[in-house]
Amino acid sequence: MRLAILVQRYGMDVNGGAEVLCREWASHLAARADIESVTVLTTCARDHETWANHYPAGTEVLDGVTVERFPVLFERLTALQNRLSALVMGTRWLPGFEPAWFVAQGPIAPGLLRRLVTAARTREFDAYLFVGYLYATTVFALPIVARRAVLAPTAHDERPIGLATFRALFRMPRAFAFLTPEERDFVHGRFHTRHKPCDVVGMGIDLVDDPQKEDSSLVPEDPYLLYVGRIESSKGFPRFYDELEAFRRACGDRVMRARDGRSYLGKDLKLVLAGRAAWGDVPKSDHLLALGFISEDQKRALLRRAEALVLPSRFESLSIVLLEAWAQRCPVLVDGHCQVTVGQVERSSGGASFRGADELTDVLCRMLQSPEQLREYGERGRAYVEANYTWPACMDRLANLLKLVAAS
Repeated sequence: MRLAILVQRYGMDVNGGAEVLCREWASHLAARADIESVTVLTTCARDHETWANHYPAGTEVLDGVTVERFPVLFERLTALQNRLSALVMGTRWLPGFEPAWFVAQGPIAPGLLRRLVTAARTREFDAYLFVGYLYATTVFALPIVARRAVLAPTAHDERPIGLATFRALFRMPRAFAFLTPEERDFVHGRFHTRHKPCDVVGMGIDLVDDPQKEDSSLVPEDPYLLYVGRIESSKGFPRFYDELEAFRRACGDRVMRARDGRSYLGKDLKLVLAGRAAWGDVPKSDHLLALGFISEDQKRALLRRAEALVLPSRFESLSIVLLEAWAQRCPVLVDGHCQVTVGQVERSSGGASFRGADELTDVLCRMLQSPEQLREYGERGRAYVEANYTWPACMDRLANLLKLVAAS
């Protein structure tokens, strides 16, 4: 089977949930004996906020995957998109402006679309996997090869998914690859797609237990909470920062106990941020440590020693970093407004959830005063990942969907 994967941006230094998922899927599919080739068709962009061309156009091979990149015609038209949002998602709802909204959002890469038309005409690929529903790389490209397409929408309940464009788009693919049962049920309920082939594929996690494969150079000496991912308002900042400051005021003088048995005061708990910041200027604070982009070895070390991983995002289709945290026996704390991450926590018993500052203060204080509870959360999370998120099982499910489409 010759497979093409389409995604808005692709690179070893791209840190976005859907993009990391795509990269892992692509490399593991390329290693399978039943797949002849994997080609990623994407843009030259690295930053989804601007779509500025960063990578050179052309072809390269990354981890066994052929990557073809095409230039973005213009950067994201944010001001125009915001004005159009009032027309397509406001009270006046004018669906005729939706195509213009998608053009303004981008990324617009005409070369990618021409490449796809040629591939479809020559039957170069047996199946096409689209990762993410929201951007132009899916909206304008999927209709070209719909009958041979598997859509992994990475969908959740957000304003754009209510656009009329998506009512048509979600009827087109031959099959769906979902990340969680919550995403499957959400898409089926909104778009009435239960009749289409689908599976909850998920993502495999590498269970690395060798300290020699970790880089602990960035690990703070003081106990800390860890956040991993894009640091921006859509992911829960600066709301979570303010909620955590409320915890410091309420519990700053209380004695906490770290997972390794040390005692410390609540006001000495640090928040470590790992990822690129799009949240303006990250506040200057003795309690805040912003590391920027980190390596996988550094991330494993930080997760293994954190008191807990925090995920304040309210809009997720699958949280990869939760699975990575549990693989390192790290407890998690998620926002209770996000059905997907709350579902992951409830199925695993690997952490807790909160809604608002008062509940965060109560839940976090109880967690940090009980190292036994923290260790139990971590062990339960590890067992959950071992039972449900091995790479062979996940890739078998995805490959079966792709084979079904290729044979149809």
